[in-house]
Amino acid sequence: MTLNVGTKAPDIDYITPDGEETSIIKGGKETWVIFIPFAFTGVCTSELCDIRDNPNNYLTTQRDVVLVSCDSAPSQIAWVEMNGFKGSMVSDFYPHGLISKNYDNFNEDLGCSNRTSYLVGTNGDILKVLEAEELGKQRDLTQYA
Repeated sequence: MTLNVGTKAPDIDYITPDGEETSIIKGGKETWVIFIPFAFTGVCTSELCDIRDNPNNYLTTQRDVVLVSCDSAPSQIAWVEMNGFKGSMVSDFYPHGLISKNYDNFNEDLGCSNRTSYLVGTNGDILKVLEAEELGKQRDLTQYA
């Protein structure tokens, strides 16, 4: 089960790649909150690299991107550095899955986020939801543009 379009999104505090502390709603921009099940896996790496290689499909002067996974922060850092990703990444490792659970997006059986993305508006409303058909399948990346 995921949150629906029109509902209020839970706010997430995070640090930008420039070291600035901000949050989804206080950032003043629409924000893609993209849940990644597991770092270092093929589909997740493919999606990360698509964001890296096609930033105009995700980012604009009025839109940010924040990736969230239940991996530990050191694991995330190694993964994004290995793949040359310069965007924002938030660890949902401890308390384990709390952000994912707040977004009704936690897979209890596997202990990870489901492969879902939410476009959150400047007022905190969810504007768009993208879900993969299955955890092991890529989202339709054309839906971000």
